Amino acid sequence: ARWRVGRAGWNETRGPTRENETAAATRKGSSVGAVRLFVSSTFRDMAAERLLLATSVFPRIAQLCAERNVPFSYVDLRWGVPSEATHGARTLSLCLDEIDACRPYFVCMLGERYGWHQPPHAVQDELLANTFEHAMPKHPWLGAYTDRSVTEVEVLHAALNDAPPSSAAASSRCLFYMRDPNYQPNSATEDKASFASESPEARTRLLALKSRIRKSGLLVRDNYRSPQEFADLILQDLTRFIELDCPSAAQLDPLELESQAHVRAARAAAPGCFTGREPLLQALSDFACDDSVTTPLVLLGPVGCGKSALVCKWFLEYQQRCRYLFSTGERHLELLHVVGASVPSATPVGALRRWLTSLRLAFSLDFEEPTDEAIDGQLFAAWAGAAALRGKVVIVLDGLDKMSGDDFSWLPERLPVGFKLIITCGTTSGSDSKAEEILRKRRWPSIQVSGFTAGDVSEFCAEYLRTFGKSLSGEQAAALQASTQCRNPLFLRITLDQLRTMSSFESLSGDLARCVGCDGLRQLYTLLLGNLEATFAPTSPTPTGTATDFASRSVVARSMALLAAARRGLSETELVDVLALQPHELPQWPPLWLALRDQLLHMSAGVYRLANTHLRQAVCDAYGGLESTAHRLLAGHFSQSGTSDMYRRRVLDELPDQLAAVGDWPGLRSVLTDLDNFRRLYPASRHDLRRYWKLLSSDIGKECVEAYRLPMPLSTSEMAADGRLLADWFDELGEYTAASELMQAVLDFEVAARQQLPPVAGFPASSEVAAAVARLASIQLTQSNYSQSEANANAALRIREKLSGPSSQETANSYLLLALIAKKQAQYDKARRLYEKGLAISERKFGKDSVKLSSVLNLLGDIYRKLEHHEQASSLYHRALSLLDKN
Repeated sequence: ARWRVGRAGWNETRGPTRENETAAATRKGSSVGAVRLFVSSTFRDMAAERLLLATSVFPRIAQLCAERNVPFSYVDLRWGVPSEATHGARTLSLCLDEIDACRPYFVCMLGERYGWHQPPHAVQDELLANTFEHAMPKHPWLGAYTDRSVTEVEVLHAALNDAPPSSAAASSRCLFYMRDPNYQPNSATEDKASFASESPEARTRLLALKSRIRKSGLLVRDNYRSPQEFADLILQDLTRFIELDCPSAAQLDPLELESQAHVRAARAAAPGCFTGREPLLQALSDFACDDSVTTPLVLLGPVGCGKSALVCKWFLEYQQRCRYLFSTGERHLELLHVVGASVPSATPVGALRRWLTSLRLAFSLDFEEPTDEAIDGQLFAAWAGAAALRGKVVIVLDGLDKMSGDDFSWLPERLPVGFKLIITCGTTSGSDSKAEEILRKRRWPSIQVSGFTAGDVSEFCAEYLRTFGKSLSGEQAAALQASTQCRNPLFLRITLDQLRTMSSFESLSGDLARCVGCDGLRQLYTLLLGNLEATFAPTSPTPTGTATDFASRSVVARSMALLAAARRGLSETELVDVLALQPHELPQWPPLWLALRDQLLHMSAGVYRLANTHLRQAVCDAYGGLESTAHRLLAGHFSQSGTSDMYRRRVLDELPDQLAAVGDWPGLRSVLTDLDNFRRLYPASRHDLRRYWKLLSSDIGKECVEAYRLPMPLSTSEMAADGRLLADWFDELGEYTAASELMQAVLDFEVAARQQLPPVAGFPASSEVAAAVARLASIQLTQSNYSQSEANANAALRIREKLSGPSSQETANSYLLLALIAKKQAQYDKARRLYEKGLAISERKFGKDSVKLSSVLNLLGDIYRKLEHHEQASSLYHRALSLLDKN
């Protein structure tokens, strides 16, 4: 088999050229969030090919994706089911929905059969006619194709209806594999008649379809001679596309990946059907343009009132307008931050780091990337000021109430002119949350987002259902309008989704009455879970909160229990692996997952979690008895997961919490004491690391010193790097003696490794040695070992003066360390001279108006205050404030 030729950018013997394909593929620095592949084929003649896909090809592709931290899954609605009509009247609608959910990945295998279609000269197939009729409201174009096979309709929808121009077709992810017409099936295991065309008319239709595919310029493998050859070809092709679409760890741009997660969250929150709220949208636009307001704007409202949909819709439209509002030379930055869109997004340090990095890149700020310890509200205010001098900034923070921790001091009280911050925060009916409390205390301008009006309910219902080709009677619409609960947009949308997906014409009015009769979102979600059980597991036991036999429960119960037990959520691949679906459950999984996704939030890398606390409460009510088993299964899954460098980060997001939930303390200790895991957790997730150790011991300092013992002396650069990290960790835990001893061991290694260098102050003249000596001096200072600390700090100063010169920033840092040592000993005049030396170097390097001087000015002001030189102290404080205000 060979790729067909005659298309621009293709090599006749080797397929698409790497240069053209790479240019057409995903741009450098971007990556798809997940790979989900739809498999299309006729039914009876492709069993061998589908078996090889499931048992040989897809496991290898899944491993390739896992190495790139990208979940892989596939949809084959004909696999493991008794006939093409298994899903009844929903068959075609389900196929088309899944094709959309899997875009851009589509694979089609064609032999000599045309597939399930209306017989040209026989009695009409009523079930097939019904499945077309069921799908037509959402896909009206089907009306002209009711005489075509389901396979052809899948191909039309996936690839041919909106086929790209020939110049772009080579970059499509629609792959076609056509079997050699002369293929002879295995007579011992395969029925030859099942491989032959159904009729002359079917053969004509199939030949026309194949011809159109070949002429489209899409990727076609022609005349493969055996199922194994097909498997080899598709493995080769999918591998190439995964490598293009999902860059390796070295190619990934973390900031771009994080931005993609927030954009996905925004598009999920801002539905295509958006009703009313014009005054609120206008208020947001007015605020963004009003430079007289230098405080953030706050949007408050209960869960489900539409805050996220409102700000996400506004942001996406505003960002689009900014491309035309600003001239080519003007700098501007629009940044949307959806708390929960990714793991770092829900922590203050993670949010601020993303904002700071975006500001630095957008406005070419000459600032170094800060450490986690240095990131705080003051630093953000300084960078915001510097950015506002160069252009316009609008940041939207959606979901402050979902941010981890209770400290919101990192939020600036005021912002510079031209820098706008919009915040949404959920409100509760009882006492204020910590986020609400801080917002009310600050008295920033706020907007209360209320629910729909009766007119909004009517308009939203009509418009939303119209997109699915459905409508309500006047009496049914009036019932929704009259419902107080339906004024909540989320409640209304969930109700409509239940009605359109799970109700028949006969049951519609009764189902509607049950939905509007629910007392809030929690009860509505409970009703939804019951409907899912009835639809996808009608023979399973009735859900209760006490049954604990996990394996005997329905796939709905097991899925929701696992999602509730996961800390960050689960990908479809992870969920399916843990579920261990039974053969009779396999046909139900694709439609069930499609239904479940409507109630989940899509995080980064294809991970989904329960959408809100109301759904979580409903799941706990229905399946709380399964919680401990769910934690145990997740602990087992992540304990045995792949060890690729990227996926280990995902494992460490889940495994320690799952082990703690089931009380597996030896298992948790084993995870934490693994140095490879420690490197990933510290310093990036130091708070999690501390929390885990607190579960194991009341004296975590001593426990960690015992647990993380390195063999002495340190003999490799890797061990020395571990020693630096552990010394910092011990210092942070207050274990100063252990930190000092370990840092001394690091210094001994660095000295031994550089003995050939000329000595300065008794040490080899090396920047690595100077850094180790200075760090040791800092630790010794915390021990009040002033004489040794000062001696080492002076040694570091002399080495840095020799290597970098007397005017380098490294030299300035040594002066500042020596000043701090003098201050601790109440040697204020000596500290003053040292601070002034460090300040003078920094002024020459950064300029006297640099915001980087503000912290040194404050420290020097403190020294003058100690010396009771209040006028000089006041002058320094004012200068520091002036730099912060100016920048």
